[in-house]
Amino acid sequence: MAFPFTPVLDSGAGGDEDPITVGWSTPTISGDGALRRLTNRITCQAGGGASSSYRTTPTIADCEAYCTVSVVNTADEGLTLQLRLANPGTGGVDGYEIVLFNLSGTYFYARIDNGAETVLGAGVGGPILVAGDKLGLAMVNTTLVAYTKQGAGAWTPIDAGRTDATYPAGGNIGARISGDSGTSYHLTDFGGGGLEKTPVIGSVVLTGVAPIPRRGSIITPVTP
Repeated sequence: MAFPFTPVLDSGAGGDEDPITVGWSTPTISGDGALRRLTNRITCQAGGGASSSYRTTPTIADCEAYCTVSVVNTADEGLTLQLRLANPGTGGVDGYEIVLFNLSGTYFYARIDNGAETVLGAGVGGPILVAGDKLGLAMVNTTLVAYTKQGAGAWTPIDAGRTDATYPAGGNIGARISGDSGTSYHLTDFGGGGLEKTPVIGSVVLTGVAPIPRRGSIITPVTP
């Protein structure tokens, strides 16, 4: 199934920034540091974890976020993609996320409620990513699905996802990186945004998938 459908927003390339500023608002979670740009990649602070949301204009409700993992974490700490973020940068931030603990290959879906994480079901055993692999997250209607892409392979959902209707509105997308920039994840090709069309076959609306391209549709998948 095709994923993603939205373009890369930040390749990571550019002069070093601490905190990252061009296109980003920082931090997403109150008490976090802010993400920074270091040697043409996006990473966390030298002394600890960080989070940032992309742009100040929220997406529509059906949306996605993804990135390339250019450097993997050498400790079992979290890499997080977030979407439907409301009130980022405050103690009242809400939204949804996928959290990857890469050394163990464990993925957790979670909801963010006033800055606190509520795990949605049990962790999922999935691929252990290596440098150059990709992580993604999409939410359509009430279904949240995480994706990975390993090497030259196709984007693949890690499971059937989770269903939650707490936050139905659109919001910002973002990323959160735990650990220290010397040992933690470095990202490139961060992308995402709103999915302008809900996938439909006949009269049945599919949930948990990116839009399906149709003849005459302006929506086409991109290959980051």
